[in-house]
Amino acid sequence: MIYCCGNWIPFTGLEAYPLKLLASYLQGRQQYTVVGDYRSPMLEITQGVPQGSSLGPLLFALNVNDLPKASAFNSTLFADDTVLSISSGNCIELQKLVNTESQKVDAWMRFNKLSLNYSKTSYMKTISRSVGIFYRIRHYLNERALKSLYFSIVFSHLQYAIGA
Repeated sequence: MIYCCGNWIPFTGLEAYPLKLLASYLQGRQQYTVVGDYRSPMLEITQGVPQGSSLGPLLFALNVNDLPKASAFNSTLFADDTVLSISSGNCIELQKLVNTESQKVDAWMRFNKLSLNYSKTSYMKTISRSVGIFYRIRHYLNERALKSLYFSIVFSHLQYAIGA
């Protein structure tokens, strides 16, 4: 990685001129905040990816391209979003694994001067075993009992994941 203008840029084989052009794009940016009638002083931005620009998604992708190497999570990177997933047949083992790997991701984010938006973060435990149980017990319970189990065991988790 190359440290440029207060930003870490992953080495991508860029020649000197394109790298200088990229550096000039990141240098000298300023911003201020307006709340009601108050306007804050203008301050220089020393790190981060410019929001709302055409190069923003590319720079973000360059900035997070090594995240998948930081932990054992399976990583799916989108333009400005990331999904981390991991699986295990044992719930206790899975919880330990998620905690351990989350600490690795947290360390990676701190090293790269990134922060996690917890209001946009959700955790979902898949419940494929629970669904298979319904197939096996369908002959022993009536439809009302099966629906009651479904809504308490499966639907509530799905509803939480969708609404989160």
